[in-house]
This record gives sequence, structure tokens and C-alpha cells, in this order.
Amino acid sequence: MVYYVTYKASEEPKNMSRVPRRLRGLGCEQIRKSFWEVNEEKIKTVAELLQKNSPVILKRAREIRKPSFTKGGRRSELGSLIVIAYRVPKEEKKVKIVNLLKRAPCIRLCRGVYAFCQQHERFDRTHRLVGARSFWKFIREIDENAVMIPRLIVVSNRSVERLLEETRKRVEKEVGNIVEGYGHLYQKVKKGETDGRHAAGTAQKLRKRFVIARKVAAFYEEWLRMDLSNILAKPYPTKRKVRSLIYEKYGTTY
Repeated sequence: MVYYVTYKASEEPKNMSRVPRRLRGLGCEQIRKSFWEVNEEKIKTVAELLQKNSPVILKRAREIRKPSFTKGGRRSELGSLIVIAYRVPKEEKKVKIVNLLKRAPCIRLCRGVYAFCQQHERFDRTHRLVGARSFWKFIREIDENAVMIPRLIVVSNRSVERLLEETRKRVEKEVGNIVEGYGHLYQKVKKGETDGRHAAGTAQKLRKRFVIARKVAAFYEEWLRMDLSNILAKPYPTKRKVRSLIYEKYGTTY
């Protein structure tokens, strides 16, 4: 049996090369920088080697699995995943990928490696979000040697909650940036540093961005039972203040 392993690369230059060198010495095959194929007889050794690098161990499953939960509601398994790995491009194309990933309910395994729900259409019936198929089509235009592996399951159970916490933080960061955007807009309108047309246009862009964030969060809630309601409530007070101020200043809404 073949396993797949991702890990967080060390920021120390000497360790950045040490880990790949040792993995190659064990006969592991590098798919992307921190994404490796490992033979079954070496997986325990590799897990010990990477224990300080937050490893995620995956394997192929024949059947499509749903996420499973304990009686207490904790996720014990993420279900079947489609993993896409690509070479991280230069800044211009990198920005395009970052923007696309904002519309993608996925799990970041490591730099340039993302896991998508195997049954995306089940949770995105309106096809407003980015799933594995659409991301794959996009990423192949940037990296023709990108890799897609379906029907993978996470077998390192201890990494499940960490991955979900990191996913929650991604949603929180995006929502936080939206709140910050509303805050900056409020100050510009209050100080008269913008006109009504520009203010309404900026507010509309922020509103659309928040709509996408809500849809992504709803996907996570249905797919993995993640409760993100507290995070999603944060933009509303500032959003209402901006709307009220724009109407007061310019007599217009958006």
C-alpha cells in the first residue's frame, strides 16, 4: 500500500534541506516540495521523522467515505478528499490563485497542496463555489504538471482537529479583512475623502465578498459541521454603520 504525506517545512535553512534528504534516503518519492509518496513499510519511520513538522498522512480508499463523528460531535474522519498539488507560481499568478481559493471550501494541507470534498456538488447545489474540478481546470493552465489524487482519506487522526482549526482561521481571516475594509470605508466617507459613487461601489464589492464568505462557511458547516456563526456575525455592525453613513452623506444606497 502507498501512503501520501504532507508536512510543514521548517523555516530554518539547514532543516529545509535535511528533511527532504532523509525522505529520499528512505526511498520516498517527492510529488511536490512538502508532499511525498511513501511505501507502507516506511510510513512509521517517516511519521517519526516528521513529528515536529505537523505531518498529515493520507491513503487511497476504494469507496467514497462520508465524514464521521464521535458521539460528542467531534470529527473523527474528514471523509474522501480530492487532493490537488501544484508548483506555487510567481506573484502575479499567485494572486489569482489566492483570489480563487477564497471561493473554494477546501482544506490546506501545506503550501501548494489543497484537499477538496469528493462530493462537492452535494453541498454546492447552485454551483457558486470553486470545487476540485473547477480548481483543477484553472490550476492546469498555470502548472501543466499539477497533480490531482482522488479518494484520499486522512489516517493521522490527531491532525484532523488541527486542519479544521486552520480552516476556521482562514475563514476568520477573510471575514476580518472584510470588517477592516468596511472600517476603512467608514472613515473615508466620514472624513469626506471619497465621493458617493466610489463609496457605494466599494461597499458593494465588500458585500459581494461577504456573500461568498458566507457561502463558503455554509459549505463547511454542512460538510464538516463547523460552527462559524460567531465569525460571520462580526461584519454586520460596521456594515450597517457604513450603509447608514453613505445614505446620510450622499442620499444613496448600494
